[in-house]
Amino acid sequence: MESGLRPATNQLENRQRRFALRHLSLPQGEKARNVVGADTTIGKRLSTALKYSWMETEQTVLLVEPESLAAELIQEEREEAKREAERERPGLVMFTDGSRLENEAAGYAVAWKTGQTWKGIKAHMGFNQEAFDAECAALARALEMAARSDPAPNHVTIFTDAQAAIRRMASDEPGPGQKYALEAREHIAVLRRAVPDITIEVKWWPAHEGVEGNEKADEWAKLAADEPDTPGVEWLEGARSLPLPRSLPNIAREISEKKWAEAREWAGGRTSTKKYKMPKSQRPDGMVAGSTKRLASRFYQLKTGHCRTGEYLYWTKSCSTAQCWWRKCPRQTRDHLLKRCPRCKSEQKTLWEEVWKEAGRGRWQWKAHELFAEQRCSQAVLDFLSVTEVGKTVPAEEREEDVESETSEWELRERVEREEEKRAEELGAENEGTGGNTGCSYPPRRSWHRQKQNKGGGCYLLPL
Repeated sequence: MESGLRPATNQLENRQRRFALRHLSLPQGEKARNVVGADTTIGKRLSTALKYSWMETEQTVLLVEPESLAAELIQEEREEAKREAERERPGLVMFTDGSRLENEAAGYAVAWKTGQTWKGIKAHMGFNQEAFDAECAALARALEMAARSDPAPNHVTIFTDAQAAIRRMASDEPGPGQKYALEAREHIAVLRRAVPDITIEVKWWPAHEGVEGNEKADEWAKLAADEPDTPGVEWLEGARSLPLPRSLPNIAREISEKKWAEAREWAGGRTSTKKYKMPKSQRPDGMVAGSTKRLASRFYQLKTGHCRTGEYLYWTKSCSTAQCWWRKCPRQTRDHLLKRCPRCKSEQKTLWEEVWKEAGRGRWQWKAHELFAEQRCSQAVLDFLSVTEVGKTVPAEEREEDVESETSEWELRERVEREEEKRAEELGAENEGTGGNTGCSYPPRRSWHRQKQNKGGGCYLLPL
């Protein structure tokens, strides 16, 4: 429960529902499709999980030879698609739209213009369909109306704002909306028999962009879904007496809504109206928060132990030793800097006098982490840090020693050569100044080169 994951019971129930939906999505003829609702243990379990109470669901078929759609499916960029929808086009131009309202009613509309008058079809689909089903049904109905036209047009253009419906029309594989894809192929075949060289385009256009055909189809689709008894609105065959077969997307929606309802119910049982109040021990120290950013940073670094001390830098391999860089004590810890380091003896005395006044405990009764955790002593610690270098910087000489310890042999020899040259120049200047030879000569500069070792893959230097 504390991990934030939903209970295993809810997750398993949701998986059962999805498993049942996959069985219902199988093509006709598949025996596994009849498992849901069967008079068996697993059938009853899946039926209970899915609340299988409807008479019929959308059915799919497995085709022997899938057939491609003999029409052009076009999806252009938004601005270009809008221009295409607004310009005059030859032949029959139709606009389609589907709608699903909050009361779960669905409907679709097909609109086309004859002269200056808009004509079309408005169809109500009942309460067990989705907007996807309505969009697919509208495309199939538009092709049906084009096939019934007399005379048959030479060019048919259908605009829709549903890219999912266009993708569904492109395939006749088993799945949601397959029956509309098969109907579309039948109507296209009729059109091509009437006009073999006919051009059929199904184009996407952006919704609610002020295109007249788009607005008309959207208005009629909502009317068909909301007011099925309005004159001119069709009820699909059987929709008035018996509902249409429930669509697979509608079942998927119910499963998803049930999943999130269970999640909200579970989350509601784990929360309360009582506001969270941070414990006093976890609240930030106001004294430290009111100091400067740099000083507060040093304070919290020393409090956590991730600070510039010899012990921590040695642990992080940033220093070659853990000893104190001021007085060479064996280990430079927080306790050493606060209590024993001779570098800041007077400041330590002041610190512990103030701590005694505030907390009533002496120097040797405290550990470093206890001192930083006691808010009554925060001001004394801040004053101590402000007048010392504790936790602030590593002395320059210590940094130079660390750099030298990591300097390669090649760089060391180059440095020696530069020093030798400098001394040679100084000796030469002294000889010129005295006008004679001191009898000393400086050895010539030696050059070095790298030579790879035969074993180990390292390098060493040889004089030339």
